[in-house]
Amino acid sequence: MTTISNKAFWLRVEDVFEQGVKAAKQPQKFKTLLHDFISAEPWKTCCGLLEFDREGKRTIIVGDVHGDLNSLRGIVRSIIEHNDEYVLIFLGDYIDRGPSQVEVLAGLLSLALHSNENVILLRGNHEPPIGLEPFPHDYPYVLREYFGSLAEKLYELSLEAFNKLVLLAIAKGEAILVHGGPPTHLEEVEISELFTCTDKLPKMDVVEEILWNDPLENDRKWAPSPRGAGRLWGPKITQIALEKTKTKIIIRAHEPSFKGYKFNHGGKVLTLFSCKLPIYGNLLAAYLDVPEDSKLWKASHFIKTF
Repeated sequence: MTTISNKAFWLRVEDVFEQGVKAAKQPQKFKTLLHDFISAEPWKTCCGLLEFDREGKRTIIVGDVHGDLNSLRGIVRSIIEHNDEYVLIFLGDYIDRGPSQVEVLAGLLSLALHSNENVILLRGNHEPPIGLEPFPHDYPYVLREYFGSLAEKLYELSLEAFNKLVLLAIAKGEAILVHGGPPTHLEEVEISELFTCTDKLPKMDVVEEILWNDPLENDRKWAPSPRGAGRLWGPKITQIALEKTKTKIIIRAHEPSFKGYKFNHGGKVLTLFSCKLPIYGNLLAAYLDVPEDSKLWKASHFIKTF
């Protein structure tokens, strides 16, 4: 069980983030940042599964960023407006599509390296394992634009770094945190059985569902996904997942929403979308800001839009 501890780090969180952003334009510094992140193994996960206790700390949860540095900066700056203790959780999809993909990734890796006990980075489907790449996946081309002949090596290092990201997190007694959704295999086995490693990752079908699943609003347990990867999961799978993890809500990302957020399955599934890019057409973006004296399952009261 990982315990989130208080760090004076938060007094300089913006500086740490901006140091990472600056490294994104300097090939040697970006390479070093990737190497350091890979070597550090920031979170003691069980094959990508992380359990932690909020310990009454204010908790910020951010959905898809997709290279939208302006929106991400706004969220980071909002954190330091109050002298609170924080847990900062990102739900994946840091790269692809947006104009500042390398900067966003570098800034977040820098945050995680400086305070892995306060910052948790989940993996999204746009931080893909080999063989499960999304489309479009323009991050390799952005690396080539930034770094020329060094791009191929930096992409290899990026893939290694993605393998160090958390696949699924459980806030003890409160919430499942995931990019796509819970694996439908939970109907048959306990969650710990799904996180048994093959080559440092769970089985690929489990990884695929975690990164790609979307909620389905009918009585079916699951259905094929129109995305071509992952599945659509129904309310029964949500209930099974919550019961088996002793939690009360699933907080996820992965889907654009016009208002920046949406609820499914009777309020038991919350989707957050935290970037504002023309390609998505959303009016608002959103993130979650839950006070230290409240619970994550009361999320509807603590959604921030911009």
